[in-house]
Amino acid sequence: MARSDVGPWLLVIGLFACLFTTMTQFQTTFADARGLDYSVFYVAYTVAVIAARFVVAPWTRRFDQARVASIATSVMVMAVAAFLVVGANAVAYAAASALLGAAYGLALPTTLAHAVTVSPSSVRPFVLPVAGLVFQTAILGFPIVVGVIVVHFGYWLLFAVLIAFAVVQAAVAWRHAGPTDRQVDHGPR
Repeated sequence: MARSDVGPWLLVIGLFACLFTTMTQFQTTFADARGLDYSVFYVAYTVAVIAARFVVAPWTRRFDQARVASIATSVMVMAVAAFLVVGANAVAYAAASALLGAAYGLALPTTLAHAVTVSPSSVRPFVLPVAGLVFQTAILGFPIVVGVIVVHFGYWLLFAVLIAFAVVQAAVAWRHAGPTDRQVDHGPR
């Protein structure tokens, strides 16, 4: 499975988990270090994720899903980078949080669906369980890495790592988006 067309998308899904767990589990200390109320993140992020999944996602179904994932992951790069410049500004913090939530809310389900779409029919039934395993492993393991980075190096290095992850996600998505008329093996009908 890792060597098929689904492999790069599983990497992107794993990086989504790293971004998600970092941004949600370490937001209280990030906000506290800047004199911000962490509830601003949770409200803006949650509302944006829900809006992206229930309002924007249905509208984007008419477009090439690989391109939608590519654009959404590119927006995530900007959203993660925005956290470096929010300072103590609550409005900027809310805007960065909402942008992250909207991009994540659109990109993750689109990426999951696209991973299934590009998978060979022989492994298609296993793609979502494997993607779930990759996601959960990263969610459970990456906070240890984040804790070490924050304690020893601070949030600047952490966000540099997260930006690098988001850039890798966008690069993989754009590289594997391919032409829109690409033939995909949909298996037996």
